[in-house]
Amino acid sequence: MAEKRCWKVLELSWSRRLFCVVALILPSLLMFYLVSGCNPSSPTAPSPAPSAIPSVAPGTAPVAAPTAQAKYIPRGGAEEYLNRGNEARQKQDLQAAVAEYTKAIEADPEYPEAYYSRGDVLSALGDFDGAITDLNKALQLDPKLADKVKPNLAQAYIVKADDAKENGNFSAAIPDYSKALEADPDSPDAYYGRGFCRGKSDDTEGAISDYTKAIEEDPGHAEAYFERALLREKKGDTDGAIKDLTDAVAANQNYAQAFNVRAKLHEKKGNIEDAIKDFEKFLQLVPNDPSAPVIKEAIENLKKKLQK
Repeated sequence: MAEKRCWKVLELSWSRRLFCVVALILPSLLMFYLVSGCNPSSPTAPSPAPSAIPSVAPGTAPVAAPTAQAKYIPRGGAEEYLNRGNEARQKQDLQAAVAEYTKAIEADPEYPEAYYSRGDVLSALGDFDGAITDLNKALQLDPKLADKVKPNLAQAYIVKADDAKENGNFSAAIPDYSKALEADPDSPDAYYGRGFCRGKSDDTEGAISDYTKAIEEDPGHAEAYFERALLREKKGDTDGAIKDLTDAVAANQNYAQAFNVRAKLHEKKGNIEDAIKDFEKFLQLVPNDPSAPVIKEAIENLKKKLQK
């Protein structure tokens, strides 16, 4: 059949021959496309993925991508408790303030401001051990608080040490004064307190050194001059003692006991007129002092010596 068809094609004109060839080939091409699964009407290249960049309306500037923000550390409500504590403190309700600060610490155990605030209030309440613990914790958590924490920490140590000193517990007071000086190396009160306790503990040189430091930090520290004078006299330096007592009364013109001691040292040195003046000044300042009768008698005896 195919041979007969071909022969017939040869007998046709060239235009008809071409038409016959196309008619023979076209069915084969259509069958190939159907079998291979291709669709001539669809594009062969895959469609591009949608862009992740949002479209921008003509005439508007593109929106910049959000930048990374600083990490926020949630306080779990601790900041609110801190504020409540501050409000109670302003109202002088210190116990309530401590309670709120404690809640802040429970909500955030690493909240330095809460420890600082509670420590400050505990110090005002007289709980110096608790205050020292809290203030040290605040400093440990945030060394940047040093300028604010250290003066309060030093004061807590000083008041605690002063209490021990007043009770005659000098050996317990000395370490606390030393810790106060670690927190505040320029504290004249800490130097003075430690010097007093060292003097009472027979550490004369250490005491004199501390009194000298107290005077360097506070040249008007009358008590430091007075106590150093006593120790200088104890060492046999009467002239040095008189000089310190002169500085003491210059810093405090109502320092009755300094006039009394200087009068006795003048008497010892043979400075009779100066001794009389100082004894009289002492009586002028404290006329009802228990030693007044003895001082009056000493004045009369000194005057008699001048008449001889």
